[in-house]
Amino acid sequence: MNNTLFEQQWQQLKSFILAKWNKLTEDDLRQIGGRYDQFIAKLQEKYGYTREQAEDQVRDWKPNVTADYNRDTVKKESSRPSWLPWALLAAGLLLLWAYWGNREEPTTTAPTTTQTTQTSPATDDAAATQNLRDALAGSGDITSSNIQIEVRNGVATIRGTIPTATQKDKVTSIASRVPNVAKVNNLLEVTP
Repeated sequence: MNNTLFEQQWQQLKSFILAKWNKLTEDDLRQIGGRYDQFIAKLQEKYGYTREQAEDQVRDWKPNVTADYNRDTVKKESSRPSWLPWALLAAGLLLLWAYWGNREEPTTTAPTTTQTTQTSPATDDAAATQNLRDALAGSGDITSSNIQIEVRNGVATIRGTIPTATQKDKVTSIASRVPNVAKVNNLLEVTP
């Protein structure tokens, strides 16, 4: 496996790495963070390999990522509550009903012109910031009082402190699903 493929498939490879190199821990994987050079250095440290030996081990390693990744994806998708799509549909219909029910009919018969408005990036960023705050508050187990959020040009930068690494990962996961957030820079510090 080459380093580019390694870095692209990092999320899928983590469980395979722990199975193949059982001296590595979850903390080691967090430190590696998908960086090939860090992984090679960690193999050298834990197994006493030379750099060449570590690179040979990784280069010759061929995990079946796609089959297991697809199985995990299907599992995750099937674990969604069955009522969720219906609830989202109902919410959308309710919004449409509220919009059309509150529309006033024009009082004049003059021709109307259609005017399109585009939202500015600053408006999108402000909406994304608020949506991210709401999503974190709605998650239940993340306290956002020690978290500062800034969204600029679609990049969410999150700073502050959080009690656990699991919560830090969850913040990244939540932020990546917020509309108008293209990238997440999670700079939270874990302080138990």
